[in-house]
Amino acid sequence: MRENVVQSLGRWTTVGLDSGRGARGRRNPRRGLGALAVAALMVAAPLAAQAPAASGAPHPLEPPDRSSPRATLETLLESLDEAVALYQAGDPGYRRPYAVAQGCIDPSRLAPRTAERAAGEATLLLKEVLDRLELPPRSEIPDASRVEEEALKSWTVPHTEIEIVRMEDGNRAGEFLFSAETVERVADYYQQVRYLPYQPGKKGAIYEDLRFGSKSPLITVLVTRLPDMAKQVVAGQAAWQWLLLVLILIAAGALTTAALRAGRKYTRPVAESHGLNRLWAFVGPAALIAIPLLVRRISFEQLTIWGETGLYLRLVMTVLAMMGGAWLTAVVVTRGAEHLIRGARLERPLSQQLIRVTSRALALVLVLAWIFFAGQRLGLPVTAMIAGLGVGGLAVALAAQSSIENLIGGISLYADQPVRIGEWLQLGDRRGCLEEVGLRSAKIRTPEGTLFTLPNAEFAKLAVVNLSRREKTLLQTSLRLRYDTTGDQLHYLLAKLQAMLVEHPELDPEDADAKLIGFGPYFLEVQFQAFANTTEWPRFKEIRQDLFMRALAIVEEAGTALALPSEIHYAAEDRGPDPARVREVEAQVARWRERGELPNPELPERTD
Repeated sequence: MRENVVQSLGRWTTVGLDSGRGARGRRNPRRGLGALAVAALMVAAPLAAQAPAASGAPHPLEPPDRSSPRATLETLLESLDEAVALYQAGDPGYRRPYAVAQGCIDPSRLAPRTAERAAGEATLLLKEVLDRLELPPRSEIPDASRVEEEALKSWTVPHTEIEIVRMEDGNRAGEFLFSAETVERVADYYQQVRYLPYQPGKKGAIYEDLRFGSKSPLITVLVTRLPDMAKQVVAGQAAWQWLLLVLILIAAGALTTAALRAGRKYTRPVAESHGLNRLWAFVGPAALIAIPLLVRRISFEQLTIWGETGLYLRLVMTVLAMMGGAWLTAVVVTRGAEHLIRGARLERPLSQQLIRVTSRALALVLVLAWIFFAGQRLGLPVTAMIAGLGVGGLAVALAAQSSIENLIGGISLYADQPVRIGEWLQLGDRRGCLEEVGLRSAKIRTPEGTLFTLPNAEFAKLAVVNLSRREKTLLQTSLRLRYDTTGDQLHYLLAKLQAMLVEHPELDPEDADAKLIGFGPYFLEVQFQAFANTTEWPRFKEIRQDLFMRALAIVEEAGTALALPSEIHYAAEDRGPDPARVREVEAQVARWRERGELPNPELPERTD
């Protein structure tokens, strides 16, 4: 319980006295027991405002008096004395006076996350300081009437910098509190007066006994038997505290490492895990949560690690536990999605991929929520950070424009489902099998076995030909024959090709066709096409190969061959035009002209 107040208190400090020794240097057994009592007293501070008052209190609901420096000073000192006395007497009303004393200080300069806890230690230290100082007579400390007469706004304890000031705004406006600067520097004040004896009738807050004690009776007994060297204070902690803390951290690190390695070694994919073996995936994140929390609890409740060491230890352990929580959340979501796919027996690959991508996106959102939650727990300005996201949202959107475009493209692919995982696609001049559609890109395996990645935004814009959804597969190719192939050879070759296409068992005879389609620079082009009765690419390649081999055999059977790029040069004597033939042509054109039967009438003569 003490962790809630004493072990996590605010501005951490170092203490120069030996463990368990009072200001006069000799250990008091009753004081050690009192330290444990006060330790339990400290733990209930967060509930103190709701706790009942002491059984003998005449006015349990009367608010504390902080109307003047005198009232605030007396309220602090009397409330802490009352809290200790009540707890030692076993009265549950001890909580309220401690909360009243804590309410006498201004914690505005304390770290927001640890302000409540830090105020506890500041209150104890302030009591230790004041009980060692010679305070002025009660009559010299301003009361409410003097405050009103002189319009006082602050009062300083004589010969010190301890100041009580009036709050000017907020929900505590008008009250006199120990100033924020005093609270911030109270640890320094304590270091300067810690060797001074208490004033007559004063007993302090038993701070040092509480500081270097332990809630564990076993550790308490062991500490009493340790030599003085083990009780020496080093960097704010006793030597025995440092030793036990180091041993605990080493054991925790070894245990965490072993858990992480075991989880990584024995974790299997969901499809391969059964029964208790499924739990191995959760061992790592669970260890990262439990072990830091256990270390923090032991350090603060059993070893009473305070000061800056305690602050940093709490910070590191909290961050590690938060990381474990985020990791565990991601594992639960992603592996839960795999179990959902298996349990629902989804047969459509794209539906499976949609669930996987959705689970990843959900895991990412939950991890971000963990980060913001951790930031809030650590006192970071999370609200301001979230508000800043709105201001910087435009810049982020512009910077991540391509990523957002790819995300939207992926969503459209999942919504329209023009393709499915495992289908063959024709994308422009590229062809391949769709293997995965992620948040940013799609992965396609080519017939050559290579894998290329296509951004979702570009994928969604392309004219995609789904080869796997057609009923048949078109086979179309051309043969380039030599120019010295005769007409009869062409007739023979075309007839044989047509017969081969019609009679082939894997082709549709209705659309089979073989034709001469053109004259190239050095070849005669013959094209044949047909539809194969398959949509599977490997099977289609086998059919195509068989047709090509048969076509080559028919070319050879026709007595011709495929053309090779070539040029033919003819050497001959130029005999000029035939004079007789020229005269015959001219006479024929003259007759057409006389009869007005020229195929191409002459244009009217041009007149300028």
